[in-house]
Amino acid sequence: TLFAPFSEISGIWTSDDVFKMERLPQSVLIVGGGVIGVEFATFFSAVGVKVTLVELMDHILPTEDEDAAQVIFKALKKKGVSIFQRSKVTSVEPVENGFKSIIETDTEKLQTTTEKVIVAVGRKPNVPDDIKELKLEMNRGIKTTSSMQTSLENVYAIGDVRGEIMLAHVAMYEGIVAAECIAGEESKMDYSAVPSVIFSSPEIASVGLKQKDADPDKVTVSQFPVSANGRARTMNERDGFVKVVADKNSGKVLGITIVSPNATDMIMEGVIAVKYGLTTRQLEEAIHPHPTLTETILGALEGVYGKAIHI
Repeated sequence: TLFAPFSEISGIWTSDDVFKMERLPQSVLIVGGGVIGVEFATFFSAVGVKVTLVELMDHILPTEDEDAAQVIFKALKKKGVSIFQRSKVTSVEPVENGFKSIIETDTEKLQTTTEKVIVAVGRKPNVPDDIKELKLEMNRGIKTTSSMQTSLENVYAIGDVRGEIMLAHVAMYEGIVAAECIAGEESKMDYSAVPSVIFSSPEIASVGLKQKDADPDKVTVSQFPVSANGRARTMNERDGFVKVVADKNSGKVLGITIVSPNATDMIMEGVIAVKYGLTTRQLEEAIHPHPTLTETILGALEGVYGKAIHI
């Protein structure tokens, strides 16, 4: 559902409308530089559409560490994307062949005209009226136990309607848990190691604790650059890094962030480490194949103890 000023104007797109388009627009203004906005900016810029991206927060991808977001910022700028951070769209009006929008930054107001405007500022649960009549307990969405059971014993809820972690892969696992419980088995969701993936270029994938959320006195942070990886060089890729956040005392892996080609495929090593409480030494002792991008993870693990060989 759109909100003002966008809800008052016909023809403005949500992310759903993008998948219904019959032809590419010449230009787009994307309101919101989070995951959805950045993924659309990546796609449209790759196919030659002129893109303007506006984000209210200090940097695009505000839920990510700033250094990770900065890699994507630079990559999008190289592709010709105009990016406004700490900015907002204050007005939109239809004009011939598109929309005229006012962008308000820290220092000025700018006017831009684009063929399409896409609002990509996140989603909220869509709870139909007939479900509301059940008077289920609610918070951001329908409240459930870890077994996906609602406040009514025989009613279960999964996915975005819960208003929690709104990711397809989380909903899939919630569905499995709900089905097992309905079938009489004991099953519970574990959200301790949910991977986040962003299909930018390069990709971003993360799991567990991020550096920005960590107590610097309790963790060790190690970072290894993609530019030092042999496989990345054969792919002509240099942008990105792997970052490991480890407990300073135990060495347990608390979080991993990967900014790299194929990051979304590489993150499972981090998911398993975080979920099962593995240490950096345990992962480091596992032989990583060469030449592969996974060696960037190995380099970051080695760096926790100052042992990174290739930098």
